[in-house]
Amino acid sequence: MDDIKEEKSGSIFGFLITSFTVFFAILIFTISIIIFHQIKKQSDSLFDYQMQVSAKVLETVFKIYPTLEAAEESVIFNNMSKSFLNVENYNENVAIRVYDPKDKKLILKTSNLPDFEKNNMQINQGFERIYTVLNGGQKKYWYTYTLTTDNGNLITIFINDAVKDKISHSVIVKALGLLILTYLFLVAFTYYILSLALRPLKRINKKVSRLNPRSNDRLDMDETPQEIMPFVQQINSLIDKFQNILEREKRFSGDAAHELKTPIAGLRTQVQIALTSDDLTEIKEKLKKVLNSADRYSHIIDQLLTLSRIQPNEQISFAKKLGINRTIETALADAAIKAIEKNINLIFNPYKKELYCQSNDYLINILVKNLISNSIKYTEPNGSVEVTTYLKDKSIMITVKDTGIGVPKESLTRIFDRFYRETGTKQEGSGLGLAIVSEIVRLHNGEVYAENNQDKGITVTVRIPLINN
Repeated sequence: MDDIKEEKSGSIFGFLITSFTVFFAILIFTISIIIFHQIKKQSDSLFDYQMQVSAKVLETVFKIYPTLEAAEESVIFNNMSKSFLNVENYNENVAIRVYDPKDKKLILKTSNLPDFEKNNMQINQGFERIYTVLNGGQKKYWYTYTLTTDNGNLITIFINDAVKDKISHSVIVKALGLLILTYLFLVAFTYYILSLALRPLKRINKKVSRLNPRSNDRLDMDETPQEIMPFVQQINSLIDKFQNILEREKRFSGDAAHELKTPIAGLRTQVQIALTSDDLTEIKEKLKKVLNSADRYSHIIDQLLTLSRIQPNEQISFAKKLGINRTIETALADAAIKAIEKNINLIFNPYKKELYCQSNDYLINILVKNLISNSIKYTEPNGSVEVTTYLKDKSIMITVKDTGIGVPKESLTRIFDRFYRETGTKQEGSGLGLAIVSEIVRLHNGEVYAENNQDKGITVTVRIPLINN
């Protein structure tokens, strides 16, 4: 059988929390990229719109107050522009210029506007990104919007390029903070929900730790969630199996104690009688009975040891391919002496070709040996024991038919119980032979049953799986 390597399992709760945390992180990261792109796009569009509106308003003011002094117009322009441009440190970062391209005359400019003539700068209509060179040689970038008025003048609004980016960054930082809070909320909410969802497992764990199979305790199915219902059912089924084993072993221990106590008591009685007798013939007779009891006692112990070996079936290997016909021939040869002593005819009807099963030598030999010896034991002298093998539905069939005393119909199923012996029989045995057969057949996922013959005796039939040659 192949060895099964089990991987060490971690915490389900930890696995789920980690999985959801990573999933939410990836989700939030993906959403943030999309949102930041949209925010930048919308922020730039809004900023452009504000600059356009501000330029339109300035055009309107210029039409209404065409005779104002330049200084007054500058103040009015700044105040009106502030209403539409939401910019920190407005006076440092926003500048306005009105220029007449026909006369190449500067009509109006704010005090913070750099000297464009020194920079040889040409400003075109619409949106542009330009720069001026400061006294230290550093470049200062401006984002501009130029509007051509009805009389051909150019109204230009200058925004410090860093301010424009700062506004977008400010909105992005706020959105990022909101996304982080959303992420933390999702993780905390998931932690809470998973704690609630896995609470039944913790409750079942506590109940399992308090279970006592000997007191017939079971896990309550009514309070069990549907998802873990099969798991709880398997636990209850395992408890049932364990309890059945306990009951069977308890009954077995009691029967074994009784069966072992009886030969010992008989031995003691026979020895006491022999010790008090002066008749040599009587002493020999009692010693023969002691020897018979010792033989029976030894047989019971052998059968108990056999049963104890085959019960822990996890340790039994089924790696060998065995031929049934050859095994039966060997068992019949071993049983020949006992059969001759009772003048019993042993008959073997093998299948036309060898039938193979997956097992080991020990189990199959014990199975066949017990079937044959049991039939010989309960068959009267001058009878017969007939063994037949054949193939049926991809299974090996073994029948052992004897001409023995037979078994009442109501007891046919009980003959495979441990320590069962039919009352009224003169044969002494352990009552374990067919119980061992039944256990071996079970280990092979097979079937065993008995039925009375039409004339006399019984036929025991065994079915075990066939493997291809």
